[in-house]
Amino acid sequence: MTPENTQIAKQKDQKWLTLSGYCILGLYVLWVLWFAQQRWLHSDSAYTLFRILNLEPLFYDRYANELQVWPAQILAWTGAPIKWVVLTLNLSLPLFWLMGFHYWKKRSRSWFLFALLPVCGGPESFFLGYSEILFSAWCLAWIINLAETGQARHRLLFLLAGIVLMVDAHPASVLWLPLLVLLAWHNLNRQLFFASVAGFCLYFLRNLLFPVNSYDSGLIARLTDQAVWQNLLSQYSLFYIKGASKSWLIPGWISITALVWTILKNRIRVVYAFLLYAAAVLFISLVVYSRGDATILMEKFFYPFAVVCLSAWLFNSQNARFRYGLLASVMVLSAAIFFSRSLWYSSKYNNRLVALELLEEHCSGSGLHKVVVPSEKLSADTFLSHWALPYETLLVSSLNSRDTNVTVRGVTRSEWTGTKKAISNEEYLGAEFVKPALVNKLNSTYFRLPVSATTFDSSGRLLLR
Repeated sequence: MTPENTQIAKQKDQKWLTLSGYCILGLYVLWVLWFAQQRWLHSDSAYTLFRILNLEPLFYDRYANELQVWPAQILAWTGAPIKWVVLTLNLSLPLFWLMGFHYWKKRSRSWFLFALLPVCGGPESFFLGYSEILFSAWCLAWIINLAETGQARHRLLFLLAGIVLMVDAHPASVLWLPLLVLLAWHNLNRQLFFASVAGFCLYFLRNLLFPVNSYDSGLIARLTDQAVWQNLLSQYSLFYIKGASKSWLIPGWISITALVWTILKNRIRVVYAFLLYAAAVLFISLVVYSRGDATILMEKFFYPFAVVCLSAWLFNSQNARFRYGLLASVMVLSAAIFFSRSLWYSSKYNNRLVALELLEEHCSGSGLHKVVVPSEKLSADTFLSHWALPYETLLVSSLNSRDTNVTVRGVTRSEWTGTKKAISNEEYLGAEFVKPALVNKLNSTYFRLPVSATTFDSSGRLLLR
């Protein structure tokens, strides 16, 4: 093939890749808008939405994620309709990916990351309308593309700012800092190398000066937990990865594809360094999430490893036609699996939303506003996690534009008597780890709970199954 024909073929592949990226990201934006209510009326998402609407401080340490939620927070401060707030919360991050893809498509060789990384997630892909770790991946994609733009003015400062945002957004992103060091070594990029090393130093300095929250510190502590190391082969994470590898795990097959590409197309020293790094990331993930507490279906356990493996395409720029053609095919296939699995999970959470609406409607129709039910009678299939039920029912009631709202809390039999004595007419019950709050402290723009007695439904008759 002549050089001219090769250039024409390369341009066609690039156009196919560009079209695929725009289609995928366009569908992604429509997807998160369509399923916004199912996503935000579930578990910790409902608690986050409640705090935003109640004008409460949101983040305890991951402040970079304010960039995702500030549009919704502004709407809440102005008293905008609750549906606008919900849609805005689910729209910010997809628009970040779309803007990144559009901005870098003619400025860098790695712009495809903005279309590939959002759809390479695992089973929790349905929840990626807002995601701390996916925002961190967006920062990573921006850093990699910025590093390829030549000696841009103030580039080192922007690289360092991007790394600070990436690490602050989610602690697991520290696993991606060695990737940036490898890229700097491979491309002889001094600025990226210095920014990555500075990122490591800032990360450890921050943890020394400002200790992380108890949840994150508990996960990190497992790296030095002797009990975990002694029983590593019997840990939940290892059994999960064995089972998931036999089914449809997206990061699994796509990571293997990227690793094979690295082995076939790179110098042997790059292969050894990269495989050693990928194995270390997988091993650390197995230890840190050994007990299976990596959110719904372990998605965050696999995602950092998948991103590392996908970056294999960044280490070789030869045979561009095959590279772009393969990437376009992988992106389309990843998106097809992403949306099909998201559709499967959306039906499950749609059923949960219907159950919440029925429960809220039944309580509202009975003239009840603050209700406590036995948690043992909550359907295990529908309400697998019910600690956020007070916020979920309150939000459903607000979305339904009730004159007075409804909130329902599940309490175990052992806590029944103590709860009945402790709660007063001026208070309402939130999550187990939150003290009873005063009704008059709620933001009346969105929540209208009357000062009334709490109904204790010991028989569970209000629960519709």
